[in-house]
Amino acid sequence: MFLAKGKYRDCELDDYENGCIPNSGYSIKWDVSFQGRTMEKLLKEIKEYHGIDEDAIEIESGKIFIQVQEIPLYDRWITPTKDQITAWKNGNQEIYLVDYVYQIYQEI
Repeated sequence: MFLAKGKYRDCELDDYENGCIPNSGYSIKWDVSFQGRTMEKLLKEIKEYHGIDEDAIEIESGKIFIQVQEIPLYDRWITPTKDQITAWKNGNQEIYLVDYVYQIYQEI
C-alpha cells in the first residue's frame, strides 16, 4: 500500500507576460492524503483529484510535486476554463500558479 500525505500548498499570482509576481501569494499546510495499492493507483487518485496528466507531476526524493494553474472561487480554488485562460492572457483575469507537495510512504 502506498500513501501520499499532503505537506503544503504554495500559490503565487501569475502574470502571463512576466511570470509569477514575487510576494503575491502564500503557503499553507496541505492536509490531504491519498492511498493506492500500487504507486500507479496512488498517482491515478492524485491525478483525478487535481484534474491533471503526467506532465504536471514530478516525483523526487520520496515526494510528489504538482504544479497547476488555479483561480479562487469563494472558499475554494478551481481550474480555469479556456475562456478564463484567454482572458488571463489578455490581462483581464487573475490566475495563480499553485504548487502542491505530498510525502510518499510505503506501508509494509
